Amino acid sequence: MTMVMDTSINTDSNIHSIYSGCGFCVFRQGNDLKALNDDYSVSTVRSGFCSGRPMSYLLVEGKVYYSDGVLSGVLESNGNVTVKSRSWGLEVPLPPGLCGMTGSLLSGLYQLALTYERRDGQESGASILSLIDLSMGGISIKYRFSKDPDVRTVNIYLSLVNDGPLCLLTKESNQHGGDDYGVFNYSSQSTLGNVLTTEGLKPPPPSSLIEHYNGRLYVAKHCTVWYSELFAYEVFDLSNSGFTFDAPITRLRAYPDGGISVETTSHVYFFKGKDAELFETPIVFKR
Repeated sequence: MTMVMDTSINTDSNIHSIYSGCGFCVFRQGNDLKALNDDYSVSTVRSGFCSGRPMSYLLVEGKVYYSDGVLSGVLESNGNVTVKSRSWGLEVPLPPGLCGMTGSLLSGLYQLALTYERRDGQESGASILSLIDLSMGGISIKYRFSKDPDVRTVNIYLSLVNDGPLCLLTKESNQHGGDDYGVFNYSSQSTLGNVLTTEGLKPPPPSSLIEHYNGRLYVAKHCTVWYSELFAYEVFDLSNSGFTFDAPITRLRAYPDGGISVETTSHVYFFKGKDAELFETPIVFKR
């Protein structure tokens, strides 16, 4: 991401949500997230925020995860105190478009799905499945490119005819600045790769609070807390990984000795256990 350099901080402007750590310092000013450089100049890291919304930051394993409840991202430094913002998780692709073509594939029912893969190896959740009952011997697969400049490939997954899990068929280069769609023609049987593991997963929802506990990130917005996949901080199963409360959440806090607390405007809930999927019934305190 190109960084726009400003010459100085305007002390009359509304500066808030300052974070210092991981070798850099960032803050919000107006609609921008900015970085304070070593020479006290200021760089715009990301624009487009809603003015006045407070930020939440969390440092985990050398990366700073942030959100203001509307926009989210991850801050990273290249070691030269140059701060870059990238996506926190990847958008889920649209399902592929399928049509029959000539070829030597066995006739029958095939299932296909897509994922996006970032340059660092992070993979998105899988698209909705597309199905084709093949009778012509080949499949023409149309897929949409990602507009995220950090996405490297569009991954196409395919099931065996009439049965079996979806496995990697091919990784196609993601194109930027050209056509919106690409096409891959699959006409003869080939060896498939790894099994698809991100079905049903999505990037985290924008959140007002972020916490880390025992290999998962927890995010909160309004009355709900969601948690990430284990040691996979950029994919969430939003349909099965949420706790909903009867009042707005005001604080998340992890305790290294075995639990996490969720504070709302009316109660404090303490979840005892080492993992979200093993928590005991919460202890509840009225505020």
